[in-house]
Amino acid sequence: MPPRRRAPYRILLPLANPRTARDLVRIGAGISDGRPTEITALGIVEVPEGVSLSEGATQARTARRLLQRVLDFGDEEGVEIRTMVRIGRRAADGVIEAVGEEDSNLVIFGWGGGAAKDLGEIAPTTCPNCRNEVFLHHIRSEKHVSLYFVPLANYGTNEYLACPICRHGIHIGPQQHAALASMRAATASYRRGRLAQDAYRATAERFWAGLGVVPAGGPQLRATQTVPPPATARAEPSLAEQLADLAKLRSDGILTDDEFAAAKRRLLED
Repeated sequence: MPPRRRAPYRILLPLANPRTARDLVRIGAGISDGRPTEITALGIVEVPEGVSLSEGATQARTARRLLQRVLDFGDEEGVEIRTMVRIGRRAADGVIEAVGEEDSNLVIFGWGGGAAKDLGEIAPTTCPNCRNEVFLHHIRSEKHVSLYFVPLANYGTNEYLACPICRHGIHIGPQQHAALASMRAATASYRRGRLAQDAYRATAERFWAGLGVVPAGGPQLRATQTVPPPATARAEPSLAEQLADLAKLRSDGILTDDEFAAAKRRLLED
C-alpha cells in the first residue's frame, strides 16, 4: 500500500503593517521546516458602520500592494504564498472567516503596532495619496513590547497627520506640537462657526508653510482652495446599496470572485 499523503500544515498571516510583513513571512517559512505547508496572506479592509463599502476601495488597493510585496518575500524565503482580501465592518470577523475557509492550523499575527488614538482634526489639505480634500487627523500610536498580548514596556511613540479616508500618514515630531495645538484650536473654532472662512484659510496656509512637512515623493502640503465643510452623519446604507458597492468593487477588479462571495455572504448573515 502506498504511503498515505500527509495533509499540508496551513498557516494564516493577517497582514496590515508593512514593517512586520517580511518578518511574519520568515516566521511562517521557519515553522514549515521543510514539511508540506500552505501559507495564506490575508489583507483585511475594515469599513466603519455608516460608511459605504465602496469607500473601502482605496484601502483595498493598499492591501493588494502589500500582498504583492509579500509574494516577493515568499520567493525570497522559498515558500509559496496565496493571498486573499476580506472587506467588511469588523476585522476580527474577516480573520475568523478566513480561518474557517482555509482550515488553518496556525494564525500568526504581527506585533508592535500599538494602540492608535485619534486626537482630532488638525488642518484641511488635499491628501497626497487619495487626492481627496480632507481635514488631516492627529494620530498617536503608542508602541509596546508584548508577550502573549500583554504590554510589557513602552518603546516609543509614533505620531502622524493622517487622512481619514485612505489612512495615509505623514510623520510629525515633538518640535511640531506647538503648531499642531494652535491649528487644532483654530479648526475647532472654525467648526463652531467662531472663525470666518477667510481667516481660517489664512491660518491654515501659515500652518502648512511653517510646518515643513513634505510627504515622501510628494509635494509640499498646503491648504485647499475651498475648506471642506463639516462632516455630517450618514445613515447606514441599505443592504441593496451595500451589495451594489461590493459588486462595483468586483467589477473594478478590487475584489476577486471568491472575495466578493465571502463579503456578500457576511452581509447577508448579519
